[in-house]
Amino acid sequence: MRRSVAIRLGLFIVATLVSLVYLAPTFVHDLPPWWSSFLPTDRIHLGLDLQGGSHLLLEVKVEKAIENNVERIKADLTNVLRDRGISGVSVERVQGTQIQLKVPAASVERVRGLLKAISRTLP
Repeated sequence: MRRSVAIRLGLFIVATLVSLVYLAPTFVHDLPPWWSSFLPTDRIHLGLDLQGGSHLLLEVKVEKAIENNVERIKADLTNVLRDRGISGVSVERVQGTQIQLKVPAASVERVRGLLKAISRTLP
């Protein structure tokens, strides 16, 4: 058990020393002349994210966002009508942001009551 810990500690120390040797050109500007004959001389070049300079620009396509929202509302309305057992109702999107309901005469009052209940819960 102690031998295993000693081996791991030795490997950790060796890895740390090797990494410090390879990082030396990054931290020390004037290296001795003998260094370049057998050790690395290039500095680490940081990417844009590590240099602290990045510019991010997000854009929303408003028309597409509105279209997606109307489609989501249409699907939600269809599901609510189906869950309440109201059949024969056609839900369609017309003229961009409008939703048209075609309701059988027998279900008009139930759908109207449901829509009023839903509109009260909306912010």
